[in-house]
Amino acid sequence: MQPTAYKWAWPALALAYVLGLFMVTIMDVDSAQYASISQEMLQSGEWLQVHHKAKDYLDKPPLLFWSSALFYAIFGVSQWAFRLPSVLSSIMGFWATYQLGKELYNKQTGQLAALILASTQAWLMFNHDVRTDTLISNFSILAIWQLVKYVNGAQLKHLFWGFVAVGFAMMAKGPLGAVVPGAAIGCYLLGQKNWKMLFRWQWLLGAPIVLLVLAPMLYGLYLQFPDWEGIYFFFWKQSFGRITGENEWANDSGKFFFVHTFLWSFLPWSALAIWAMLRRLQEFWQGKKVELLTLGGFVLPFIALSFSRYKLPHYIFPMYGMMAVLVAHQLMNLAKSSKSWAWPLALGQSIVLHIAALAFLALLMGWVFPGAPIWLLALLILAALASFIPYFKFKQERPMQLVLPAVFAMAIVNVGLNAYVYQELLPYQSGSEAAQYLVQEDLADQEIGVYDFSQHSFDFYLGKVAKVFDSPKDVEKAAGQAEWIILIRGKSLAELDKAGIRYEKIKHFNHFHVTRLTAKFLNPASRAEQLQDVYLIKVSGVVG
Repeated sequence: MQPTAYKWAWPALALAYVLGLFMVTIMDVDSAQYASISQEMLQSGEWLQVHHKAKDYLDKPPLLFWSSALFYAIFGVSQWAFRLPSVLSSIMGFWATYQLGKELYNKQTGQLAALILASTQAWLMFNHDVRTDTLISNFSILAIWQLVKYVNGAQLKHLFWGFVAVGFAMMAKGPLGAVVPGAAIGCYLLGQKNWKMLFRWQWLLGAPIVLLVLAPMLYGLYLQFPDWEGIYFFFWKQSFGRITGENEWANDSGKFFFVHTFLWSFLPWSALAIWAMLRRLQEFWQGKKVELLTLGGFVLPFIALSFSRYKLPHYIFPMYGMMAVLVAHQLMNLAKSSKSWAWPLALGQSIVLHIAALAFLALLMGWVFPGAPIWLLALLILAALASFIPYFKFKQERPMQLVLPAVFAMAIVNVGLNAYVYQELLPYQSGSEAAQYLVQEDLADQEIGVYDFSQHSFDFYLGKVAKVFDSPKDVEKAAGQAEWIILIRGKSLAELDKAGIRYEKIKHFNHFHVTRLTAKFLNPASRAEQLQDVYLIKVSGVVG
C-alpha cells in the first residue's frame, strides 16, 4: 500500500471509532451487563470473585471486567472508560494482523490486511457494542502472529509471548482462545509439511505458561464456587458443553447461522473473502504448496462453532484477522492478474457495495430517522462524493483503486450511525434514559428499584444496582419502610393497583429492544404501535 492509503484511510476510520467510543450509549443486553458488572467490581473491591447484582456470576471469564474496572478506577466510571480497553486491544489487533500478513507474505499484504480488518463492520460495531469477543479476537490474532514467528525462527521468546496471548484470549472468552490459535498453527504446519516442528518438545511449555496467566482467574473461581464447579465450567461446560448439550443454553439458530452472519459482519469484504477461500482451495487442489493457516484457521473453528446449540454473531469474529490476511494476499494477486476480466469484475462488485452502503445510510437518515442537522448532512454528502475519487485517481495503482473507496464508504456509514442514527435510536432504550433522568434530577441517591423490568443499562447509568422486586408484596413491604422510585412496565401498574399500592408517575418512556430491530419499528408510520410504555413511579405506601 502506498502512503496515500494511510494518509486518508486510517484517519477516516479513526473518526468512526472515536465517535463510537464517546457518543454511543451502551446497549442492552450484553454490553450494558458487562459495563454494570465492571462497575460493581470496582465498587465492591472484590476483583477475584465476579458478582452480578450481588450474586455469584459464572458465565464469562473476568478479563473484560478487570480491564474495564481498572480503567474506571483511573478515569472514573463512564461509557468511554468501559470501552477503552477493548479499543486499545483492537489497535493491538490491527498491528498483529499487519505483522502476521508481513510474516506470511510481505509488508504490503500486512498493511492491506490491517486496513481490511479495521474497516469490517464487525470491528467498527463491537468496539462500541463491546463484548468479551472484542478481547479474545485481538489476543487470538496476537497469539497466532507470535506462534508463526516461533515456527519460522524457533526463538523461544515468540513461543512465550504467543502462549501468554493465548492465556489472555482464554481469560477473555474461554477455551476458544486456545482453539483458534491451535487450529491456525496446526494448519500452518500441515501446509508446510513441517512435521519436525510439530513434534518439538518446546510446545509442552505452552501449558504452564497459559496456566500461569490464568492462575488469578482460576484461584478466584476455586474460592467462589465449590467442588471445582467454576473451573470445570470454564474449561468445559461454558464452551464445549454447548456442542455436547451439557450447557443448557440454546436458541433457534440453524447450522448456517454463521454463514449469513459472516456475509454482513465482514462487509465490505465478504464477497472477496468467499472468492479468496475458493481460490485458495483451488490452489491446494492443484497440488500447489500454499499457506493453509488463514484458510484452515478460519474454516475449522467456523465449522465447529456451527454445531453449537447456542449461537450469536460475534462468536466467529476471532477468526476474522486470518481472513483479512487471506483476502489481502489474494487481492494483491488479483491486482497483478493478467486476466482482462478479473479486476473489472472485482471493481464492479466493489462499486455496487459502495453505492449500497451509502444508500443504506441515506435511508436511515432520510426516512427512518429524519431530521439530521444540515451541517452533518452536508459533510456526509461531501464525503460520500469524495469517496468515489479513488476509482478514477488510482487506475494505475491497484489495489488502492478498490480498497480506498470501500474503506471510505464504511467510515462514512459508521460516522453517520455513531454521530446521528444511534442518537435517535437509543432514546428508545428506556433503562439508560430513566437512569440518566434520575441522575440529572438529583434523584439517584434515593431508594431505587425495578419491577417486571430489569435493564442492565439502568444499573450502569444509575451508578448502582437497583433492587429487583418480584411481586407486589415485595413492593408493599419495602414501601412500608421507605419511599421508593421504581422503574416499571406500564402494563404491570395494574398489579400494583390491585394490591392497593399508592404511587405517582414521575416520568414516562417509550421503550423498544433496540438491538432487535424490526421493519415495523424502523417504519416511522408503524413505530408507535411497536413501543411499550415504561414509567418511573414513586411508591409511598399502601392505600388505606
